Amino acid sequence: MLVIDSLNISVNSEAFCLGNTATLAVSGASSFTWSNGSNNQQFVVTPSVTSQYSVSGRAEGCALATAVATVTVFQPPTVVFDSLKEIYCKDELPLLLSAQPPGGSFTGTGVSGNVWNPDVNLSGTFTLTYLYTDNNTCSNSDTAVVAIEFCTGFASEQQIKTEICYPNPVLDLLSIELNQNEPIQTIEIFDAFARSIFVLSSLGHTFQLDVHNYTKGLYFVRIRSQHRQFVLKFVKA
Repeated sequence: MLVIDSLNISVNSEAFCLGNTATLAVSGASSFTWSNGSNNQQFVVTPSVTSQYSVSGRAEGCALATAVATVTVFQPPTVVFDSLKEIYCKDELPLLLSAQPPGGSFTGTGVSGNVWNPDVNLSGTFTLTYLYTDNNTCSNSDTAVVAIEFCTGFASEQQIKTEICYPNPVLDLLSIELNQNEPIQTIEIFDAFARSIFVLSSLGHTFQLDVHNYTKGLYFVRIRSQHRQFVLKFVKA
């Protein structure tokens, strides 16, 4: 005769992210009945929410014993890619990407870390992706679809003589000069993370900027005149 002291339930994964499975296995009796009607010693469950599964076991001549297994299901995190424009012009400034919750990773054409640079040698439509994994190791993602075009009213770097921004790389004094005899309305300097660090308005057609205190690295210069605007790059050596 088999004597049941207690009925034992073992679960290979008591907590997991939505979409995974757990195998419930029971021992300690000669016959079993699960709450779903199964008489197998073990079965696989794929709950969509946290669920409980009861099982009863019996050995000949012994009283019925029961036990309960709880399988906890973690829902995927809610992920939102913060809104972007649908169309960006070539040679626009790099854009600091953001999404909720913070702490995930961005991928896609022109993406480096959390900065997207439309100044790539491509045109067309691209998908940027944000992937986030929470403390329960559950992941979810969101996407943003953007287009890169050559926009009327923006001069491309290929259309502007290289001597407009020189020397490049620069150690101390950066010279900026328009090709035409047109006054510069605004000059704005951005670092590699698209943060504005310098703005000056109402200039002539030439300008010199002291950059000797700048940290080494890549910078962007957005220049606006009466008839056009464009972005150039320089490297602080």
